[in-house]
Amino acid sequence: MWITFLIPIVVGFLLLVLAALSFRTARSASLTAQKETIVSVADFAAQVVNLHWIAPRERSVRVLSGSETFRRRLQGDAGFDELLAEWKRAYDLHEGYFFIYYGLEEGGIELYPDLPLPEGFDHRTRPWYQAGITSEGDPVWSPPYDEIITGEPTLSTTMPIVDDSGNNIGVFGIDLTFASLRESLAAIPLPAEAVVYLADEEGTPLVGSDGSYRTLQRLPESSDELLVYHPHTLQNGWQMAVAVPRDSLIRAFSGAVAPFLAMSVAVYLVLFGSLALTVLRLASRTRRLTAYLSDVMEGNDVLRSIFRTHDEFHVLNRRFNDVLHAARNAEADRLAQERVYRELIEQTSIGFFKLNRSGKPAYINDVCAEMLGYDREELLAFTSVFEMFPTPADRRSFLRPLLRDGEVRNHRVRLLQKSGQPIWVAITAVINDTASRKIEFEIDGFMVDATEHVVEQKRLEEVANTDPLTGLANRRALKTAYRKNRESVSPCSLVFFDIDKFKEVNDLHGHDVGDRILRHIAEVVTSVLRGDDVFARYGGDEFAVLLPGTNGENAIALAERLRGAIRTAPPPEDVPLVPSLSIGVVERADSGWSLEEMIIQADRALYSSKTLGGDTVTVAKVGEEATVGS
Repeated sequence: MWITFLIPIVVGFLLLVLAALSFRTARSASLTAQKETIVSVADFAAQVVNLHWIAPRERSVRVLSGSETFRRRLQGDAGFDELLAEWKRAYDLHEGYFFIYYGLEEGGIELYPDLPLPEGFDHRTRPWYQAGITSEGDPVWSPPYDEIITGEPTLSTTMPIVDDSGNNIGVFGIDLTFASLRESLAAIPLPAEAVVYLADEEGTPLVGSDGSYRTLQRLPESSDELLVYHPHTLQNGWQMAVAVPRDSLIRAFSGAVAPFLAMSVAVYLVLFGSLALTVLRLASRTRRLTAYLSDVMEGNDVLRSIFRTHDEFHVLNRRFNDVLHAARNAEADRLAQERVYRELIEQTSIGFFKLNRSGKPAYINDVCAEMLGYDREELLAFTSVFEMFPTPADRRSFLRPLLRDGEVRNHRVRLLQKSGQPIWVAITAVINDTASRKIEFEIDGFMVDATEHVVEQKRLEEVANTDPLTGLANRRALKTAYRKNRESVSPCSLVFFDIDKFKEVNDLHGHDVGDRILRHIAEVVTSVLRGDDVFARYGGDEFAVLLPGTNGENAIALAERLRGAIRTAPPPEDVPLVPSLSIGVVERADSGWSLEEMIIQADRALYSSKTLGGDTVTVAKVGEEATVGS
């Protein structure tokens, strides 16, 4: 008899324990899943703010303030229409309403859209100007202020305009309205009661997804009532916080506690009076419920009610269904968030990618594929995108710092497009699991086309090292070439010459004739020199030929060939005389000699050639000169 009573009691107790543990486990799992989702969304929101609001404006301020059109505009060589065309292209690429403008210390200001400014307006008193004029050269963000034309709360990204002497002569800026930022924050898919805040470097809230930020002095911290997550500090030093009331995370479970306890007590009392029949009935229904739960948990079957009668097992069945339904909804929400992230990435103008350790693509967006000239499916079929590096050196220049530091930022490297054409890209990438970096990891990153910037940089370097009249290397390029050769222990010589009676030719026949003679000399001498020789116009009618690996004897022979070639070459049309050269030759005494020391010795020898009437080669030796021939 006691066993008959004991069995229902024990079974009822065990069922209560099982239900409580399952309820607690499901509640904990749901809370954990919601917190992880909030963290993931917040981290992604921080990336979106960096990529869509902060980085584009800082990059635009750098590019537009340093553009050739803008420089020509400051010098009066370009019309405002040319500048507006350049600004409008940048304006159309950004999200959110803003102004592009610059203001000078002397008082001048131009802006796009070109709206009228209030009478008496002085931009030098505005917060954006004060922030930019005191900057040390990098983009800075102004404190919040009311825009003078629209009256909207606004932030500005500014950068000083620097003259050739390194002085700040004005400020270049781009506006960002709070309204556009607020709309972006409000679109972040978070629980209904969650709030997203953006604050400055000091933690003072700037804007939030609702109006509550106006009452805050600093960003909130986590407490028993509030769950607060702070993603990493944003690119420009701003801070972000996502605040969610904790009771909103567990509200789905709160209403189920009292009915669950009441039903459990009722089941327990019924079990006392049911005796053996109840035991058998409970055992049968328990087995059914356990089998159903196992099937549902293992097979992810459709949730259903397996009991027709509305007893405690029906309630347990329903509560388990509610818990499992909540867990499945949490997983569905997580997948929905991933889809949202994916859609945001697909809509951006930046190429995103995810690779495994060997370079096999796990994800490539359309912008990245189009940049490389492929369809997305073609890139995903690659065994390793590292094959796109044109040389092993290019590949190593990317992978070495990535594996060493776990990240690279704005790293410029060449890749090969599908057509075989090289393209320069700027890549920012991170290894998402540094603890297992030597075993298995993934590389997440994005890239932008940097070809135009690299080509322009090379063009500027070429201009900086070339004499515009003759096309020869200039003095700067000669010094660079000598520095590269200086470490060599091989012999090195210098041939230094000028054109006899060149000043008289300029004075009598004009500078046009003189320029033709200079170009004539450059063409004739170039035709005589070897590929490794460096031929430069040193200044005026002075020329220098750097001869790496050449001793003094061979340098003298070359100088004689140069002198003979100039005398025998037909002069340019309308040039009244055949030019001749006065030449000084010097061999480097030791590798410690600077280029200036070689020039001084060679110039002394050249002067000796002049005193002998010109058209002469003189060899410089320490303390004396030796004439070779005339």
